[in-house]
Amino acid sequence: MCAIRARVEQLKLLVGRLSGLFFRNLYDALSGQKSSSAEEAVHYSGKSHTKCIGRSIETRPDFFESPFIGKIGWFKVVSHMIPDLPNVNIKRNVEQFIVFFENPELRADGLKIYKTLVCGGAELYELWKTGRYKSSSFTNRLCRRMCAIRPCSNTRVLG
Repeated sequence: MCAIRARVEQLKLLVGRLSGLFFRNLYDALSGQKSSSAEEAVHYSGKSHTKCIGRSIETRPDFFESPFIGKIGWFKVVSHMIPDLPNVNIKRNVEQFIVFFENPELRADGLKIYKTLVCGGAELYELWKTGRYKSSSFTNRLCRRMCAIRPCSNTRVLG
């Protein structure tokens, strides 16, 4: 855990240093202005016809250890979860969602749930064709339950 915290602290420093310059240049490019700071660039951008209205880091929740780092860099953090992957049983899928919702370190601004798709030519297709992969209705059941419990404004089901 100490190693993760050290990485988080290093990343916070790096994000802090780079984000001001990066976003100043991003907003200046959109507004056509030449700003002296990120805050000034955001001000000009607010009056521009072309605006940057959102910046997101989209990743698996277990890959990006600490979504609050994204918020330091003015990003929204959106986690992706894909239930029903091969070699992942329903019990493990449920455990992953419990960890996601109960672990404050994994709190994100949004969640995208993707259905596992079986597409011709893919390795998963070969597993499915030979009977070694069978999808379940886990994703559909999960989404129905989530919509019954929580508002779905930040939850999209893709697939």
